[in-house]
Amino acid sequence: MLGEFNVWKRLAVFANLRNVGDIPDRGTTVGPHTPAHATLRFQERYGSLWTIGVKGTF
Repeated sequence: MLGEFNVWKRLAVFANLRNVGDIPDRGTTVGPHTPAHATLRFQERYGSLWTIGVKGTF
C-alpha cells in the first residue's frame, strides 16, 4: 500500500505499508510421486513494515 498527500505545493506526507495484516508466507514442496509423509511444508512470518514520513523542497 503506497500513498502520498500534498499538504502544500512544496510539502508532502507519504506512507508505504507492507504486509499490513501480518499474513504468514506458507508453502509446500512436493513432486509427482512424493508420499504425504515426505512433503516439505513451511511457514515464515516476516512481520509488517511501515514507512511514514514527510518530504519537501526548500
